[in-house]
Amino acid sequence: MMSRYAQVEALRMVHNQLDLEVQEEIQRPCPDGVRLRRLKSQKLEIKDRISRLMAQRGLATRAIFR
Repeated sequence: MMSRYAQVEALRMVHNQLDLEVQEEIQRPCPDGVRLRRLKSQKLEIKDRISRLMAQRGLATRAIFR
């Protein structure tokens, strides 16, 4: 079983990867709006999961999402 810190770090890495994919899609000559919405939705879901884990530990999430 992963510690909460390890879970947060793993989720943060996924969040960062999704952010890169969003940026790449935006840079395309003709961005796919459906894909962008899906990626952004996934990012938000990951951010919410991180926030819940951090709240369980009583920690602030401001430092996680810069």
